[in-house]
Amino acid sequence: MEKDTVTATSSSGGGDAADDALQFVQCSDAQNVQATEIDEKALVRKIDRRIVPIMFLCYLMQFVDKVLLNVNIHCSLGPCENDRS
Repeated sequence: MEKDTVTATSSSGGGDAADDALQFVQCSDAQNVQATEIDEKALVRKIDRRIVPIMFLCYLMQFVDKVLLNVNIHCSLGPCENDRS
């Protein structure tokens, strides 16, 4: 018994990887596979390990940006050396 081959053309020029992925999706029984609770928890942990550090860095950069803008505006309005008067 021979496997059906699927040929697909990509307008974006993605190469063979996109064609292989399309062939896998169309020819496999991936539609009948259900994720178990353990698989779902592992997936969530993997996503969290990737996304949470990126979010932390974004929030940190946003905070530093706010603080620097506030200091810059404060120093441009008046003398910055004698703030304790």
